[in-house]
Amino acid sequence: NLKFDIRSANKPLPACHLSIFQAWETFLQEVETDSQASNDVASALSRQVSRPMLDKSFHRKVQSRKIFTHRESFETIIAKTEEKLSKCRLDYKQFYMSHRQNPTQHTLTEYVDAHNAYVQQLHATNAMLETYHCETVPQLMQELEEIHNDLYSIIADSILHGADCIANKKASVLV
Repeated sequence: NLKFDIRSANKPLPACHLSIFQAWETFLQEVETDSQASNDVASALSRQVSRPMLDKSFHRKVQSRKIFTHRESFETIIAKTEEKLSKCRLDYKQFYMSHRQNPTQHTLTEYVDAHNAYVQQLHATNAMLETYHCETVPQLMQELEEIHNDLYSIIADSILHGADCIANKKASVLV
């Protein structure tokens, strides 16, 4: 900016052959060249690294959200199943106590029905939990691992591309 201000003043530069003036002029030219090179590198990084990285990672972000939503819905279903199991257990316990206090055919039928409902719900809950922990969670973790590996690959490629941009600009400045 200093060089720009001095040269844009529309004043002719004095003819001076002093070494300090020449050193200052050389310094300003080098700063201007470095500034332009830095600006070019920043522009290239933005254009060739930042935007493609955002485009590539957006899809992975959507996939991650979908996986987390999927997991949350599974956990909600399992929680509801466990609530239903607790209710069946309470009903079973209540009908058992009712049958012990007043043993009749009606209370026995209610007790056996409650027992069967509880056992059926227990089997269903255990099967859901087993499927969730043995199949669903490992599958979700595998998908997340693939997403993270893809993102790490994108980041590594972006860093390499950025380093190449900087090296190319540095090489062109040195030539």
